[in-house]
Amino acid sequence: MLTILRKQFFHTLPDEVRALGELNIPTLMVWGRHDTAVPLARGREMHALLKGSRLEVFDNVSHCPHDETFARFNQMAVEFLS
Repeated sequence: MLTILRKQFFHTLPDEVRALGELNIPTLMVWGRHDTAVPLARGREMHALLKGSRLEVFDNVSHCPHDETFARFNQMAVEFLS
């Protein structure tokens, strides 16, 4: 069931992200290279659609870079927001 819902979600995601991209708001996207829940390819697609976005990819990290490498993530977030 979750797989079906996830596919339906990602089927409509580009339209939603494209609409957000029109806002041209700086966006920091942090992705784990080994994320199997939301693969890096999806992050790259979103990055391409969001004007002014910055995609940071953490090696040896999966779905939760904010948890798996919290110190690095927090430092990056603080620098981005400063």
